[in-house]
Amino acid sequence: MDKIRHPNIISIMAYAKDFSYCYIIMELCNSHKIRKVVFNKNVASRFALSDLNRYHIAEQICIAVAFLHKLEPQIVHKDLKQENILIDNYLTVTLCDLGTSRFKTMPSSLLTTGGCRPKRTVLYMSPEILLDNKSDTPASDVWALGGVIKELFTKKLISPSAYEDEIENYLKLKQKPDLANVPLYLNDILNRCFNY
Repeated sequence: MDKIRHPNIISIMAYAKDFSYCYIIMELCNSHKIRKVVFNKNVASRFALSDLNRYHIAEQICIAVAFLHKLEPQIVHKDLKQENILIDNYLTVTLCDLGTSRFKTMPSSLLTTGGCRPKRTVLYMSPEILLDNKSDTPASDVWALGGVIKELFTKKLISPSAYEDEIENYLKLKQKPDLANVPLYLNDILNRCFNY
């Protein structure tokens, strides 16, 4: 991962470990998490995003995820969510916190270091991950990507609930996120993101 360079993906400069911890040195980004730009009124007021701006942001996120999926070997983000996407004052997006995907490509000696196992966010897990405990694939990233874009445009969470058991029940019924407030030109695309 320290060799990957893309304008919309945070650069990992170096990594190291000692007996108890692993350390990752990344580029500095003078940015906000997209979650704050969407859901925090104080931060959102500084951006005043139009639908065109939101489309441009979504496009950059899609380009970054597609770049990871096209690499050899392929990289799956595994924890795509608004908290892991940064945006600067020029509306440039940076995908960060590659979480478990980062560890997938590190030397095995770093994988065994205590305290390095990243956690996942249930809200953005695809049905096959949350319900069937399957391995992550590009399709599971696409589900999360659809959720991020849905939230970006609607300012509402991907799921009607943030509680794991309620999310599981919602997914067992094969329900898709509500796209009522998403621009029509995105409805078909987002529906395909949420295919079971």
